[in-house]
Amino acid sequence: MDSMVDAVKAANLHEILGVFMIGCILYWVLFYGDRLHSGIPTAGVDPTAWFKAASARTAFMLDGKGVIQKGLEDYPSVFQVVTGTGTKIVLPNRFVEDIKNNPQLSLVDAIHKEFFASYYAFRPYAASKTAFVMTEVVRTKLSNSLGITVLMAGRRIFADGVSEMIGDLADETNCALEDIFGSSTEWQTRNLKAEVLHLIARLSSRVFLGQDMARSEQWLDISKSYTIDSFIAIRMMRQWPAALRSLVYWLSPKCKRVREQVSTSGQLIWPLVEGHRQRKRKALEAGLPAPDGQDTISWMDELADGVDCDVPCGQLILSVVALHTTTELLTQALFDLCHHPELTQPLREEVISVVGDKPLTKAVLFKLRLMDSFLKESQRLHIGDITTMQRFAHAKVVLSDGSTIPRGAKVVTTMEMMMDPTIYPNPEIFDAYRFLKMRESAGQENRWQFVSTCSEHMGFGNGQHACPGRFFAANETKVALCHLLLKYDWKFPDNAQKDGTDVTFGTEFESSLEAKVLLRRRKEEITFKL
Repeated sequence: MDSMVDAVKAANLHEILGVFMIGCILYWVLFYGDRLHSGIPTAGVDPTAWFKAASARTAFMLDGKGVIQKGLEDYPSVFQVVTGTGTKIVLPNRFVEDIKNNPQLSLVDAIHKEFFASYYAFRPYAASKTAFVMTEVVRTKLSNSLGITVLMAGRRIFADGVSEMIGDLADETNCALEDIFGSSTEWQTRNLKAEVLHLIARLSSRVFLGQDMARSEQWLDISKSYTIDSFIAIRMMRQWPAALRSLVYWLSPKCKRVREQVSTSGQLIWPLVEGHRQRKRKALEAGLPAPDGQDTISWMDELADGVDCDVPCGQLILSVVALHTTTELLTQALFDLCHHPELTQPLREEVISVVGDKPLTKAVLFKLRLMDSFLKESQRLHIGDITTMQRFAHAKVVLSDGSTIPRGAKVVTTMEMMMDPTIYPNPEIFDAYRFLKMRESAGQENRWQFVSTCSEHMGFGNGQHACPGRFFAANETKVALCHLLLKYDWKFPDNAQKDGTDVTFGTEFESSLEAKVLLRRRKEEITFKL
């Protein structure tokens, strides 16, 4: 009898412990996992909810753009939102100057947290932990190879600003368009973004890794699929509370696929790294100077200078950034051409007039002023996210109006100025000539170039952390667009939903993978010289 009573007591104890543990998990998931900062108003919160942070998080996941816009309307200064990666303090655009160069606010740590870089599948995003290497690869190697400065590293820069890199881009574009879009003069239907992604994968790989890798279907597949799949997996992870993410990570087929892509990329890149290092060792042993590197692998190895730098992951994240940024730029630009077919002829005439019988060079691309304005306007109306300048606060920061950012807070700024009628008259209207006209004002020639950054247009960010690869992205996009304009006609299918070319994820926007266009080969008025 006593043993039966003891068994019942033990069973009851187990049940109590089980309920207690479940309660602790639910408490963590619903409350502690997303803690609000005291003294800062919260947008999207349901005041009647038991778990206010959880209610704010749900509202943000359902309509992040609406929550941000409501916060800007309701609160005169900073406010907070609860996102898929935790609570963030939102700063209206007027605070950009306060934070853009503040050393206590870290972009690197913000990216590491936002993209779950501690997980193996997202290790390439942890390459930001050696951000000085990656930044210098882009800033002092990639940009210099475009002829942006006279300093040379790895490629010849000629007196007239011609660089091998732009020649490589032009050559690869010429070859890739034939493979991707073909030469049929009949109208054909294509999923535009998928085709542009393949084009940009080839162009970027030609510059980053050379011609062989630009034609390697295995590498192209990895770089394209990881760009798409890692973003999908990260967005999925953001939908789950922090306490459950590890479980989701190991059970999700999408995360498994991304893990396999990281592993495969290493198998492809490490032999190239070892080949470079072996050539360098042999040259030094023979008393010869080390061979000049002409790809991003050798540049990373050189600039790391003994620092532990995961070159394959660094290469993969370079590809992700290049493919994601430039694919969006070019895809949205072509969609805008289809929306506004009256712009096609003026853009073509500018290319014909400026390029003529000259090869595409930095100097030639710089003179495509209408194209430059067209791309900047397209970027203004198709921003990738209504928030930008992500930061993580390593110390308390006091803003110009006296508001404070507490230590340990995540911070973003807003992009409402992109639709500010005091800056951009009729901001909802696409005006390809907008920035061309703005550059005609005294002292404004350089401020409104496509690659220029300022607080009124932060398509490429602002301050010391502005996108260092924007010069490469701009030149790559312009080279491709020159060919696409002159070699193909573009339009939407008759039954296309012309407002269905954008998709949203929280506060993020991007072109749809499903949106289709019609294209056909045409006879170009000039032959592009290589």
